[in-house]
Amino acid sequence: MKTIISTLISLLVLGNTLSSQIKYEKRIEFELGEGYEYSNIIPQKEDGLLMVYRDENSSGREVEWVYDFYNTNLEIDESKKVSIDKKMSIVSTFTTDKATHTLYRQKSDFIIVTATKSGNELKTIQGEMYKKFSARNMQVLNDYVYVMGSIKKSPAVMTINWKTGQTNILPIAIGDYKTKNTSINNLQVKSKANEVFIFVKGVDSKKESEMFMIKCVDGKIKERASKIGQTGDKNIISISASKIDDNEYLISGTYGVNSTFTSSGLFFGKLNGAEVSFLKFYNFLDLKDFLSYLPEKKQERLEKKKRKKKKKGKEFNASYNIADHDIIKTPENEYIFLGEAYYPTYTTRSRTTYVNGQAVTTTETVFDGYRYTHAVITKFNSKGELIWDNSFEMNPDFKPFYIKRFISLFGDTDKSLNMVFVDRKKIHSKSLDYISGDIIKNESSEELNTGLEGDKTKRSLLNIDYWYDNNYLIHGSQVIKNKGDIKRNRGKRKVFFMSKVSYIN
Repeated sequence: MKTIISTLISLLVLGNTLSSQIKYEKRIEFELGEGYEYSNIIPQKEDGLLMVYRDENSSGREVEWVYDFYNTNLEIDESKKVSIDKKMSIVSTFTTDKATHTLYRQKSDFIIVTATKSGNELKTIQGEMYKKFSARNMQVLNDYVYVMGSIKKSPAVMTINWKTGQTNILPIAIGDYKTKNTSINNLQVKSKANEVFIFVKGVDSKKESEMFMIKCVDGKIKERASKIGQTGDKNIISISASKIDDNEYLISGTYGVNSTFTSSGLFFGKLNGAEVSFLKFYNFLDLKDFLSYLPEKKQERLEKKKRKKKKKGKEFNASYNIADHDIIKTPENEYIFLGEAYYPTYTTRSRTTYVNGQAVTTTETVFDGYRYTHAVITKFNSKGELIWDNSFEMNPDFKPFYIKRFISLFGDTDKSLNMVFVDRKKIHSKSLDYISGDIIKNESSEELNTGLEGDKTKRSLLNIDYWYDNNYLIHGSQVIKNKGDIKRNRGKRKVFFMSKVSYIN
């Protein structure tokens, strides 16, 4: 069991921020011993939060997974355990308004543990997955878990009724494409519309691809794959949809020119059933503020290349990776695209082996996580016309090994888009006016601290999640050294922590 080594209630403080709008309410810490293996924090709005972790003292053929139910004051209301075969590992977790579902699996066996918010109850269902089904992640709508994965390198979606355990495989077939040339681009749950969209990409070559959409209801396919228009040399890279009327949808995302992996711009479109009403494309480099995060000299070099291409009657494209959010609808029935730009980083590792007594050193390049650079925000009207765009720099404290969305939205969004994120050990909040697209609030806290005198943070991995009302949950791991005057606080410690932070408009 993890040990709480400090509980700090502090108005750490209003005087500890650059603006009185960000307030630190409470922090709790847990010691990270060598037996610490896994912890997952799931905010549950006004019901509190759920912390799931593996009991490091478990032994035998089964291990105990602990489900701690916290209230909004970061106090444990109840702690429950479930015994699971030690060979099983967590595949994915998904939270709805009513419950948190966690999928465990080992080979073909699976267990779904559902933690309901009302009553802090645990429900367990187990069963068998289809042979050779490789699960990646999942989403949940009503009684059904939709698990993205593959069977023999072919994309597949498996549905599981989390109440009965009944399973089904949804056929992912698009056009004339062989399954080995297809991939699931996105699986999107729309709870208000009671629909699930599966976006599937068919790849013709490294430069050409097509995107298809499959609609599902109650664990079954409602409409077979429909192609999202002809795009010429523009390949849809990422996509999400928003229902605006019966059988009418808006779609947005990113596209690449002569590339099926990296993005060159944004697109916005409309679907009437399976028919595409329009698709409009906007080059990143045509956006007014897209390059504003770069140093001036680098901006000038890119603009110079763009002008040279234009003189030759060609379009200059720069390639980016974008983690895009779902479409945001404004009170004026216009639409916001929010995306976070990133790129993969690599490092070189050396290894020395001995062959016939001689030392042989080899080097290899290995993936070292994604570096995030900036956010881009655009507004479109219902005809797909670009109204404004804006951009700001991002510099998160760590490089995730998966595609992550660092920005959370908060508060009343009738007049502005309100965003909050953590980077460089600070909380940053920004508000954009819906009408003009201008940043009307831009605030940052001072560097996050622990509340103990003499503490110096040497390393941090921080996440921020919207919690409830104007409250946010910051959590992560830290390495801290203390050389202060209080003897019991001195020394080095590795901790997992949770902090409650309020943002007052």
